[in-house]
Amino acid sequence: MLLTRGYHADSLNAQEYTATDSVTADIMRIRDEMLVVCDTTTNFMFSGDDKLTEADPHAYWLMSRMMEAMTMIQYADDGLAWALAMNENVKEYGRRIDRDIYEEDAEDAAAIAVNHLMNIYSAGNQPEINTASYVDAIVAVYRTTNEYIRLMRIYSDEPLGELLYREYSEWFDLNNAVNGIMTFYTYGAAHYSALPMDINGHLRHWSERRLEELELEREIFWHDGEYRFPDRCTKVSLRKYERLLEEFKNIRVQDVVKYVVSEWEEKDYDFAWEVFGEAFDFELILYMHCLYDVALHKWLDVREEIAICLGEERGEAYRDMTARVTSRLYEELKELRKIRY
Repeated sequence: MLLTRGYHADSLNAQEYTATDSVTADIMRIRDEMLVVCDTTTNFMFSGDDKLTEADPHAYWLMSRMMEAMTMIQYADDGLAWALAMNENVKEYGRRIDRDIYEEDAEDAAAIAVNHLMNIYSAGNQPEINTASYVDAIVAVYRTTNEYIRLMRIYSDEPLGELLYREYSEWFDLNNAVNGIMTFYTYGAAHYSALPMDINGHLRHWSERRLEELELEREIFWHDGEYRFPDRCTKVSLRKYERLLEEFKNIRVQDVVKYVVSEWEEKDYDFAWEVFGEAFDFELILYMHCLYDVALHKWLDVREEIAICLGEERGEAYRDMTARVTSRLYEELKELRKIRY
């Protein structure tokens, strides 16, 4: 099964080698490739910054490893491989600082150390603030992906483990699609200096919210009985969600101009066409819409499979969580309708 501890692809004979073993082997191969990528392959804003290395050389090393390997992510399996590579780097980080604590605590503490290091940039100039927000967003993605890995490992020998892997894969695609909609539509015409900070803020918030949800879902997986959720939830029907998503389909520049000018006191269409006429790649926006649409329906389908797998009581609690997450995703997509510039 996927992502079991101590797995070695060459330990399996031909009779034992299954499709899921093949996926695991691919993930581990990618992890190993990420572990050997050179620290200086990519030139980041923080590359070679003495004030960061002097403040905490070990957290700086870990951050560099995290960011270098992150550039290799394209697909969901790459995301899992990246988090696994980070976990191996965390072990080395623990040796460097002479700390020996429980593995999950060590991973969480290491992520916090990177956040603390970037506080130096958070008080700096705008490019430094933008960089800090990006690193913080990537740390949030790591922690969320790592929580998925922890859940998969717990259920590695059960059908639920495979379902969790599929749910993660659809979440990865959904997250990429909404990121694309935000980048190419919501902020497609924006060029102000704090733009990266705003985009990174969304990415971090989305990942942190998913992490909170996964922690609640873990409780559902582990316990029978009454489940208490922190707040009330207004459920969103799939049809209502689909209508919102349709608003990003087949949009044209005249729609953008009309929308923007409607918010202006002086209705200057000529100026609007000058500013927004060539700012958007509508084919790319349509592509992101299609990715989102496919990922959303697949994500809902696999979550229903998980609910069925959990049985009646826990299944209903998990369906309630699905409704809560769906409501959040809907509100975040709704927020992206407003063009920012």
